[in-house]
Amino acid sequence: MRAVARRNWVLRQMAADGFASPEEVARAQREPIHLAPVPRNRLDNAYGHAILQALERRFGRNTLRRQGLTVLVPYRDEAERAARRAVREGVLEIEQRQFYRPPEHLPPEQRDGMLRRWAAAPPWGEDGVPQPWELAPALVVRIDDDGGMEVHDGVHRWRLPPVHWQWQKPEADGMQQPADDAPRTWRVGDEVWLQGTAKGGVRLTQYPSVQAALYSLDLRDGTVLARVGGFDYRFGGFDRVSQARRQPGSAFKPLLYATALEQGLTPATIEMDTPLVFAQQSAEQFWRPENYRNRFAGPVTLRNALEHSRNLVAVKVLQQIGVERFRAKLAQLPFDRDFPAQLSLALGATEVTLEALTRAYAVLAKGGRKWRPVTIRQVQDRNGRTLYRALAGFRCQVCHADPVLAVTPEMRPAEQLFDRVDAFLITNMMKGVIERGTGRRARALHRPAAGKTGTTNKQVDAWFMGFTPQILTGVWTGRDTPTSMGRHETGARAALPIWLRAMQAFHRGLPKRDFVPPPGVEWVAIDPKSGKRATEQTPHPFLEAFRIGTAPEAEAGGEEGGGEGHDGFLQSDL
Repeated sequence: MRAVARRNWVLRQMAADGFASPEEVARAQREPIHLAPVPRNRLDNAYGHAILQALERRFGRNTLRRQGLTVLVPYRDEAERAARRAVREGVLEIEQRQFYRPPEHLPPEQRDGMLRRWAAAPPWGEDGVPQPWELAPALVVRIDDDGGMEVHDGVHRWRLPPVHWQWQKPEADGMQQPADDAPRTWRVGDEVWLQGTAKGGVRLTQYPSVQAALYSLDLRDGTVLARVGGFDYRFGGFDRVSQARRQPGSAFKPLLYATALEQGLTPATIEMDTPLVFAQQSAEQFWRPENYRNRFAGPVTLRNALEHSRNLVAVKVLQQIGVERFRAKLAQLPFDRDFPAQLSLALGATEVTLEALTRAYAVLAKGGRKWRPVTIRQVQDRNGRTLYRALAGFRCQVCHADPVLAVTPEMRPAEQLFDRVDAFLITNMMKGVIERGTGRRARALHRPAAGKTGTTNKQVDAWFMGFTPQILTGVWTGRDTPTSMGRHETGARAALPIWLRAMQAFHRGLPKRDFVPPPGVEWVAIDPKSGKRATEQTPHPFLEAFRIGTAPEAEAGGEEGGGEGHDGFLQSDL
């Protein structure tokens, strides 16, 4: 045994150098040796691959392999596992709402061999109990008269009740097209997929055609908390956090409205939610931006427009502040790309990565300051000398005495991109998205949170970006080949449940915190319909936050104003 031989050699060297007597060495050599198993590599995911890429960029592959570096990372296994489970469960929920794709049918001579192969690799985790984030293939072995069926996963036989699932049509866009005579029911010999349930049972599913990604930052210390590159990401594969460029839709609007606040607009500024038509280069071409379900609310406050994701207002706000001014602000944010000079920027009709958008939200979440999230805390050589050190910029103003270390981007102080008051105002408006608007499902987190939904045309991409004072998480869902997930798969329905599962796990045991206003903020009761100062006759006054000196002076009349009241009229879930 090589371990025994190595131990004995070390003991002989100790005796030769005078650190032990021959008798002590002989006694130690007779002792049995107990081997500990090699610990499982926990960094075999997108988080680990991001660490490897960062190390290779900085030190090179040869140095990593030969120099015996010690790398300290802020990895938290429990958070990463919770994030992966949230992504998998959320994707499988979306898949239940997709068309059922005809399964592969195995001829009789192949079925026993398939069952033996499945039995050799037990399908359900370490304890053999199915979990909601787990998948396993199974063979249909019997069809009952009532439409139920019995399936075999190689180890267990499961009885499934009658399944009512709309089968994929031959002409379905973006999907594998079955033959016109393909059966629209299950048959003995079909290879199907099972998903675990919360009660340890199973239900019928299919391998997902939809993907998702999650990226989370710990706002307390500025570290990366979790990174999930896809439903079944494999180390070194396509990381949808940093490699997938997708349109963010309305998830882009908080950046626009934060820029508008800088230009003097307030949460109570009235804008018109009415139709717009823009002529294109030829008379036959035009662009007509639309609201979700093509409904309009008339005059609304800027807060109302953000809470209910009103597209027409966003376009008009961009017209007011100017496309170039917004592009200049975007150039300061951590996107690492140029954006086109077009009004559709207001609606997120451009491509960004989940990582870049989350880092842009981090600017708003940390008082308007731009900083780089920390993935690697420290690297030391074999002699204990520090080669690299990182600390989130908002945590240090004089980062390090060593001028070599201090010049790294990770060690630079945070840069103030938005005024602290404006950052708080947009955060407070995004709280309303969750309390009253398109992100209402996030109220189940049961703690103060700010966020924004995002959905692109035909529900190709769905997003939810949200944060508490402690943690920021961004979620994207969609197909790798951009096609519709279905007319109802909005950010609130497809992405938000993943965000909620992950954030519930991340906040377990954490105290509830609310967003603290900085100096320069005042609170004034307004009429949410007219945006004017509330009076005793105002039926539903709303306490709004303003920069000191910018609150409305005019008082609201009892029945003045238009737009949406408190009955939820015209609410959407974009």
